[in-house]
Amino acid sequence: MKNSRHKKIIEIIKYNVIETQEELAEKLNEEGFQVTQATVSRDIKQLNLVKIPAEDNSGRQRYAV
Repeated sequence: MKNSRHKKIIEIIKYNVIETQEELAEKLNEEGFQVTQATVSRDIKQLNLVKIPAEDNSGRQRYAV
């Protein structure tokens, strides 16, 4: 389950601007993964995700691999 969730996280952040753990948890829940913010936080650490500037020059940041 964790491997498939990790693959889905990478897919989500590749195609969406995700700024917060809560946004990521919401997307995962929409995809059928029942997760909490705490689970997402652990996943982010395990995947070594970082925050980078969003491409739209808005000053926003997004998660990236």
